[in-house]
Amino acid sequence: MNAPSIARSVDPVVRLRNDFGLDSERLRRFGLAPPRCSLAHGASGIAYALWRASIVSDDPSLLEAARAWITLAEEHVSGADSFTSSEMGIERSAVGYTSVSAAEPGLFFTKALIANAYGDATVTSNAVARFIDVSRRLERPLDVHLGSLGVGIAACRLIELRAGHEASLAALRDEIMGRALRRGARIAPGRSLGFAHGFAGLVSAACSARMVPEVEKLTEAFRAHAMMSHRGLRWPVCAGGDKVVLSWCNGLGGHLLAWVQVWQLSRRDEDRDMMDRVAQSLWESRSAYGSICCGAAGHALVLAQFARAVDAPEWLSRTRTWLEAAKLEWTSEDSPQSLFRGNVGLLLARIECTSGKTAQFPIYG
Repeated sequence: MNAPSIARSVDPVVRLRNDFGLDSERLRRFGLAPPRCSLAHGASGIAYALWRASIVSDDPSLLEAARAWITLAEEHVSGADSFTSSEMGIERSAVGYTSVSAAEPGLFFTKALIANAYGDATVTSNAVARFIDVSRRLERPLDVHLGSLGVGIAACRLIELRAGHEASLAALRDEIMGRALRRGARIAPGRSLGFAHGFAGLVSAACSARMVPEVEKLTEAFRAHAMMSHRGLRWPVCAGGDKVVLSWCNGLGGHLLAWVQVWQLSRRDEDRDMMDRVAQSLWESRSAYGSICCGAAGHALVLAQFARAVDAPEWLSRTRTWLEAAKLEWTSEDSPQSLFRGNVGLLLARIECTSGKTAQFPIYG
């Protein structure tokens, strides 16, 4: 269905401020549908978008709004519907307790980023400590979006803050990566090859941990499963299959994000060639659906990150033009409040792609 709630003529920073800023009705009422506190769908995701937009647009009022949202998220962290939603079919049995996107670690990860941005070393350090504490279960060792690999990627980002607890974060990262590589370094028939739940996510996590020899081995296995597509390359959803999708979570958008990270780590010509060809495939097949997870917002963010990585202004220009002109569609599962599946993510993508700064895919970019 169409998304009339997105006003294309309104500056996305203004729209984000109006819908979710300090004077917004949603903030005053904490008027969110379940799951109310998650990073993927709730208040933590809104706070993340406001934090990132404040950096990109140099707007301190957005950072203040981000702090307000993450404070509310923490106040409601123990609520029955904070990380679950019967209407959306999101239950603890599906998302667990240590997913960055869907559970408590994402809240404290986001709080640490926001506190670091406004210069409160004590709050940042405390948020990092809470992140470590709620991340100890290490569920789903080969899953980025709903399991431990996302925690590993987040730990790498938190180490860069230098807010304390670096040794504990590094130990958590190393335990996660050790488990994942022992169990998932090979691609067996039927193995998921996507970013959110499959092999591309493992490649990305190894890049985040700067495990150069391991990345080289993983990319050789990954490269062997590529399929030709016009001038580009793509992968099936599962090894040995023939189904191809475009989404960030299971398809081409996530594959490009992984190859951008591989090339930024290796700087090898063969990895640059792979990245260029995957970018070409994504551009030729880009989606009309709106969300970061499954459509245009995610594709634009990954293409913009690729363009910045290779210093290709022509790629960035046409990505901006396409996203601003696109008449986007939304599925019935999408929600205005969701970072990964709604308007919040699209507004952030527009802000990232039209700024003069380096674009960044949420959490994992």
